[in-house]
Amino acid sequence: MAQWCAERLSAAPAARLLVIVPDLAQRHAEVRRVFDAALDPGYLYRGATGDGAAYALEGGQPLLDYAPIGEALRTLRLLTSDVELSVISQWLRGAFWARPGAGVRAQLDVWLRTVAPPRMGCGQLLLALRTAPAALLAHADEIADVLVRLLAALSPGSRAVLGEWSGRFAQVLAICGHTANASRQRSSHSQQVLQRLDELLHECAAVPPALGMFTAADALAMFMQLLARTRFEPATGDAAVTLTATLADPIVRYDGIWVSGLHSGVLPERARFDAFIPATLQREAGLIAADPAALVIQARQALATLCRSSHEFIVSEPSHAEDLALSVAPLLAPYTARS
Repeated sequence: MAQWCAERLSAAPAARLLVIVPDLAQRHAEVRRVFDAALDPGYLYRGATGDGAAYALEGGQPLLDYAPIGEALRTLRLLTSDVELSVISQWLRGAFWARPGAGVRAQLDVWLRTVAPPRMGCGQLLLALRTAPAALLAHADEIADVLVRLLAALSPGSRAVLGEWSGRFAQVLAICGHTANASRQRSSHSQQVLQRLDELLHECAAVPPALGMFTAADALAMFMQLLARTRFEPATGDAAVTLTATLADPIVRYDGIWVSGLHSGVLPERARFDAFIPATLQREAGLIAADPAALVIQARQALATLCRSSHEFIVSEPSHAEDLALSVAPLLAPYTARS
């Protein structure tokens, strides 16, 4: 499918394509990796600019997986617990620093690797910076001053309710410029990701104190769980390719639509009954999910609508799922006959 998209866009750059993957939620990482490689290998490094992005993937990915979030969390992890020296190295080389310059910070990083233990906390890092070589001491003091400001904003040695920690996290991130409103220039992609981070911090600030008191490390662990559960996809403007899991009416007309994974186990959907309501009553109430015949009609209509909505319409099905042989969905017969 990714190769098909690449070929169509190579022949007609203005084309708009729709790819439907029914199990997109389960295969999200795989789909992203394959389409990045086929359509825009540099996408993950450059970030979406909001104009002319290669593809839009509905449903998004965990907020925790985005690079701007990772950079922000490195600062909070350093302030709340002992971390690997590699984390401190990434923190020193981060893009958020205005000063000292990248070259000097790289020198400090190299020096630190010769004197620091494999793991260390913020207090140990402060002590190490105070003993930097004379040529680097002034710059080490600048970094130490930033650490002192961050520690004062966070007060990691105390206990507080989750809402209070959320406010302190926001202060720390604001000092480092890890906010959507920071003055430094960012891509639209990063701006949207950090805006969502700001929103989550505000949501956490409203958590009732009944949950109890937390240490800084425990509060950060809970917030990271929230980031892992929150899926997000930055708006990409008029993307050439849209990936979705739904067979719904696309509304607009596409140059090409490819619907994948249509074996007999997924099309039509299996009837789903509410265990506490008699099945006959559910059917009489018109619940499509409880009526196998209605589900067949719904699936047939969805395929017909998708076919009418594109100049080129492709349906496909896997022959195997690991060691299990799969059969073609009978509803595909009219379309396979055309090819």
